[in-house]
Amino acid sequence: MSIISREFSISDRIEYVKFRLESEGTPLSEKMDILEFLMNYAGIFGKELNPTIFLKELYRLTALIDP
Repeated sequence: MSIISREFSISDRIEYVKFRLESEGTPLSEKMDILEFLMNYAGIFGKELNPTIFLKELYRLTALIDP
């Protein structure tokens, strides 16, 4: 199965990650995972964006919403 063929779009998954980061009910450890993802894999802070690793980590962080 291709990464792109999953039910939720990349935009949906990014919105979910944003929601989890802003939610008071999200454990601190999960918030730290999200921040690490943004710093290391999303091209923030001058790091080069690697689309394959970005998608892999995005899908890992959003595994709860997969059918």
